[in-house]
Amino acid sequence: MAADVQGPTRIGQAVELLATDPARAEALAREVLSTAPADRDALVVLGTALRVRGELEQARAVLEPLAATETGSWIMQFELARVLLALGKSRAATGPLSLAVALNPGLAAGWRMLGDIALFSGQVSAAQTAYDWALRALIGDPRLQGPAAALAEGRPDVAEPDLRAVLARDPNALAAGHLLGEALARQGRLADAEGLLAQCVERAPGFDLARQSYASVLLRSGKPSQALVQLDRLGVLDNRGRMMRAAALTELGDFGLAAEVTAALLEDFPDQAHGWLLHGNGLRTLGRIDAAIAAYRKCLELDPDGSAAWWALANLKTYRFDPKMRAAIGARLADPALGPEDRSTLHFTLGKAEEDEGRFA
Repeated sequence: MAADVQGPTRIGQAVELLATDPARAEALAREVLSTAPADRDALVVLGTALRVRGELEQARAVLEPLAATETGSWIMQFELARVLLALGKSRAATGPLSLAVALNPGLAAGWRMLGDIALFSGQVSAAQTAYDWALRALIGDPRLQGPAAALAEGRPDVAEPDLRAVLARDPNALAAGHLLGEALARQGRLADAEGLLAQCVERAPGFDLARQSYASVLLRSGKPSQALVQLDRLGVLDNRGRMMRAAALTELGDFGLAAEVTAALLEDFPDQAHGWLLHGNGLRTLGRIDAAIAAYRKCLELDPDGSAAWWALANLKTYRFDPKMRAAIGARLADPALGPEDRSTLHFTLGKAEEDEGRFA
């Protein structure tokens, strides 16, 4: 009976220690598991403590089987996703992350992680939706929750009049101004959004969410240098900010710095084929052809069906496809489900490969 009483107490202590003393938290969790090896709370604490301590494979070994059986627990799904992300397995993390936010739609961190993964994989629309739900989760003002939900649901035209009504009653509601700027941007009214967001950050220089939105609108408006100014004022950038910075630098022709940013992002998302494609394109522009080839080949390793990477190799002019690679392209072209754009790209690629071999017919 004593163990049953002390177990929850030790777990409570362990949870409080996770951020400050994960080693002690781990020890307390193991104490509970020594007498109750199937205790779910103790297992979650143990997996989390191991993650915080950097023992990622051990954390995965604890959390993965647990998450497979506890599909109704957002905490377990989220903890597993965090471990997988830390291991550089962002594609594997998408499943548990999606389940976590479905179980707990107010999980802003989970939505933000999904947005980061989607953005670096080239799924811009999905990324924006995830970021919108993250923003919705952070809204505490009851006046703004409905408009924020409408924005996340892809109905900015519905959100706009409600937000204007809030601002008419309370001109100092800068969070409403931020959301209205986002709603205007979604409707393609970039100049209006830019002006409104500029006012928000001028009146509240520490309003980082609004400043990031402002930088995004500037970037979409073809003002990369101004976007970089705003990003620099944010200080340490999150993943979304880093991706925006890489895009702005590319627009400005600073391919060297852009390549440094994408290389750093690939350390966190090494399993994203689209990221390797972007990095390869930057390296090619810098004349670092061998490194670009390695990036494109890594892209194809992760996504053998990626027609853009095949063409990127062909477009180097100097790259030669071996028989195995030409056969892989031919097999892809034989797939009746292949879309017309991919089919066209691969035909050009195979044509270049045949030309290089002197088979002009």
